[in-house]
Amino acid sequence: MTQKQLMIESGPSEMDLAFSLFRQQPVYFTIDGCDVWVNILGIEAEDGSGKSWNIKGYINKSTDTQKFPIDKEFYGWFDYRQHRQGWIKLKDSPEAIPEPDEVLSIKIRTRQFEKELIIKALRKTNGDRAKAAILLEITPRVLHFKMKDLGMKV
Repeated sequence: MTQKQLMIESGPSEMDLAFSLFRQQPVYFTIDGCDVWVNILGIEAEDGSGKSWNIKGYINKSTDTQKFPIDKEFYGWFDYRQHRQGWIKLKDSPEAIPEPDEVLSIKIRTRQFEKELIIKALRKTNGDRAKAAILLEITPRVLHFKMKDLGMKV
């Protein structure tokens, strides 16, 4: 099953996109005529220019929850040189999301994995850090320092 590309008609500034990743705050896009707020989980410069990026994240809020269900994961491409346009694909099936790039740094991959686990635990506990720490089998103090170290809002 091939996923349909949904067109990004307008999107955030480069700085807002980066803040969404590091602070885990939603950022606004217009996608296929709908207002969509997303949380960015990953950004990677596609061509080295810093103007064309591969992105991944999840839907935080939308004006059309049928088309853009809350918490639905996506990946896509976003280009600042084309009036902040691009495309996304929603994750519905295993073939919808390409394999991650071959980043061989254990340090980078471990940090990415820790951040994803923390985000999932916080989402599952509706932001309750004490309960998230229990799910992660760490103390709330360790969770606080990990979040701070990973550039997450504490």
